[in-house]
Order: sequence, then C-alpha cells, then structure tokens
Amino acid sequence: MITVNEYAAGQKDSRPWGDWEVLCAGEGYAVKRIRVSPGGRLSLQTHKHRAEHWFVVSGTARVTVGALVLDLTVLRTYGFLLSTSCFNKASFT
Repeated sequence: MITVNEYAAGQKDSRPWGDWEVLCAGEGYAVKRIRVSPGGRLSLQTHKHRAEHWFVVSGTARVTVGALVLDLTVLRTYGFLLSTSCFNKASFT
C-alpha cells in the first residue's frame, strides 16, 4: 500500500522544539531533516500508515516507545515500524 505524500522538497517549518525541512519527496515517501533544540521535546507520535527511520547526527535522543526507554546515540540508525504506537516522549540533549 502506497500512502499519499503531501510534502514537497524544500518545504520547511519552525516549531517550539526546533525545525524541519523536506530534503526530497516522491510517491509514498518523504525525507525530512528534523532539528531538535537541546532540551527540546517532541509530542506523542502514533503512525498507522508510515514507518520512520531516524539517524542522530549530534547529541543524544531519549525516546520512549511504549514502556521501553531508549537513548539514541550519534551516527547510529534507528527504524520504527508501521503501527508502532511510538513516542510517548522524545527529549534531546
């Protein structure tokens, strides 16, 4: 199943926690660079129709996935599969 992608390359926005920019997009996918300010927190995320792939380039991200707390470290890659009731919280240092 291919989901509809509503993003276009170059789109960007600022949020209280940081900002994001779409690097490239096509049918069924979008690649975003998300910059979270130190101490910034993302809200609860639940995805039924998409998976996410994270790559931490600096700092550390503490992520809660269900009851599991993970410290995501720099230069490692992390995948979150479809239908994961993901992030109760994500904070960044």
